[in-house]
Amino acid sequence: MNSIDKNNLVTKLGQYQIEVKELLTEKYSSFDALLSFYGIIMDINPTYIAPIYHLDNYIRLLDDPYASGLFLEKQKRIEHSYLRIEFQDTLISIRNLLDRIVKLIGIQYPEISKFSTFGYFNEKTQESKGFMRFIFMQKDHNELFEYIFNEYNSWIKRAIGSRNKVIHYNDLPIIYRTTIDHEKPFQEFASTIIHLNKNLNESVNIDNNEEVDKIAFDKDDLENYVANTYEFFNITVENLIKKYK
Repeated sequence: MNSIDKNNLVTKLGQYQIEVKELLTEKYSSFDALLSFYGIIMDINPTYIAPIYHLDNYIRLLDDPYASGLFLEKQKRIEHSYLRIEFQDTLISIRNLLDRIVKLIGIQYPEISKFSTFGYFNEKTQESKGFMRFIFMQKDHNELFEYIFNEYNSWIKRAIGSRNKVIHYNDLPIIYRTTIDHEKPFQEFASTIIHLNKNLNESVNIDNNEEVDKIAFDKDDLENYVANTYEFFNITVENLIKKYK
C-alpha cells in the first residue's frame, strides 16, 4: 500500500480552509477574491481525495490473485478491466485536481481566469495553449509560475497526456512484463503489470523493452504522480494564501 495517508490529506485541506476563513474577517480589501477562493477550497474535498482513492483501489486490485490472470479467461477479462478502470480514473482525477488549481490561481490573477483547464506546452515546438501558454510567457517574472512550469515539464505533461488519450481516444492497453532473478535459487520469475500509452495495433513491439519503456506506466509511476500532485497542490495553495496575508 502507498504511503499517502488520507487522514493527513483531509487535515491539511482543513487547515487551508480555516486559514482562508480567518482571512475573510481580516482582509476586507480582498473580501470578494477570498470569498471565491473559500468557496472552491470548501467544495474541493471529493476532487482532492479522488487521486488517492483510485490509487488505493488500483493497488488493492493488484494484490488480488485474480488480477494476475491465472484463473478463468472470463474472470481475467473482468479483473483486467477493473485494473484499467482504476488506473485510468487515477489519471483523470489528477487532471481534475490540477484544473481546480487553475481556478484558484485565476482568482488571484484575473488575466488567467478565462482558462478553465491546464492546457499544454510542447517543449520541442514551443507551442502552448490555455493556462500553460500564460505560464510559459510569465515564468521568468513570477516564482510561482516558474515552479509550475518546471513541474509541468518534470511530470505533469506525461500524467495528463495519458489522461487525454483515455478521455479523447482510447483505453490504455495492459500487458505483462516478466523478469528473472538469476541470483536466486531456481531463477525466480516476477511478473509486473504494465499500462501502455499507445494502442497495441500502433506498431508496438512488446518484446522490445526499450520501446515499451517509452510508453509504459506501472504502479510506481502512478504512485509518484499522485504524491507529486498533492505536493504540487499544497505548495501552490500555500503560496496563494500567503499572498493574501
